[in-house]
Amino acid sequence: MRISNRLPHRVLVLILVQSILAFAVTLASSFSLIYFLRNGYSEIVGIAYLLGVFSVALIVASTIHQKLLSRPQVSMSVGLGALVFFYLTLWLAFSIYTIFIASMLYGIYISFFWIPFNSLMVCETSKFNRCTTIGTIGLSWPIINAFAPILGGLVIHHVGYFAIFIIAIFTISANIALIISTKAFDISFSVSKKIRSLYSQSFTFAIISQGVYDGILWTCTSLVAFFMLHDEVSVGAVLSFFAIVGAAMSLFLGLFSDKNGKREYYLQVGVVIALPFLISSAFSSNYMEFTLLISLMNIGLPLIGTFLTAMAVDKMETNKYDAIVLRERYLNLGRLIGGSMALTCAILGRLQFTFLLASPFMLYILFSAFERVKFVFSLSAFTKLQIRTR
Repeated sequence: MRISNRLPHRVLVLILVQSILAFAVTLASSFSLIYFLRNGYSEIVGIAYLLGVFSVALIVASTIHQKLLSRPQVSMSVGLGALVFFYLTLWLAFSIYTIFIASMLYGIYISFFWIPFNSLMVCETSKFNRCTTIGTIGLSWPIINAFAPILGGLVIHHVGYFAIFIIAIFTISANIALIISTKAFDISFSVSKKIRSLYSQSFTFAIISQGVYDGILWTCTSLVAFFMLHDEVSVGAVLSFFAIVGAAMSLFLGLFSDKNGKREYYLQVGVVIALPFLISSAFSSNYMEFTLLISLMNIGLPLIGTFLTAMAVDKMETNKYDAIVLRERYLNLGRLIGGSMALTCAILGRLQFTFLLASPFMLYILFSAFERVKFVFSLSAFTKLQIRTR
């Protein structure tokens, strides 16, 4: 089957929308937990806020998914509108009493925007171009992430937090105008009211595992970096550069996986790259070492995300929009688990140790990529094995 080298119009618009959003989010949201600390709240309050975010995102994805996909253009605009109000809340009305409102707004943004966005993305794919398309669209985020957090840290250092919030508000507002005005998103998707998963238990837990280490990295990376140097510019540098390499690799390897269909091999490459640096980051003793380890880990993370997403849709090809909703549910469930682990470690005064706790979940993805080894992780299969050996 011959695939055209010309990108569809909808894919180009998706890249533009994600690029604008990536600039705003990596510029401002990267520092939201640090903003909590600067306003006199502990990291425990910040992590509890993120648990609220993950909970709201999970509830939305589990209840009103049909409405989200009936009019993606409207849903995405509402999601970004919630993000605008999130930044307004942090800027103009931030207090211990509005933290719950902030977490609700950010959770609404995650589900209202990303479920329709990802559905629009897979709408343009088949098994013959899925990884290439996902990798092409996904490349914009790490490219912008290479400089936007550092820029955000510099703006905070020289002007203040209010400046990054204002920039983010105007940038996202422009993005809303783009989404409303384009005809590329004027489409409706059919999705089941009660979604039936076609995934094995092994693969389901692999997606949840991705969510677990997502939740841990979201909560811990910026906090640990800040505790080492107490400087926003330094935090911005941690969130930086090497993810571009991983995103480029996912696009390059995606070309091969689209041809040979063996996505699990390339998924495992991502885990093998990222896992040693994830484990090592739990024991890093200074800022430079921590920055290098996190940056090198970010080479592997885009590979895991790209190929796991493609596999999730492949396994439900005839119901691929159901697959997007299901994946979002499992991811947010995992993020809630990972965030809870981070909260526990923060209460115990061992926040950096959470990186080590994330490693078994990433290791699980390595082994669960092949369905034929899923019996290793199945309790029932283990029981049968015990009976047979007696």
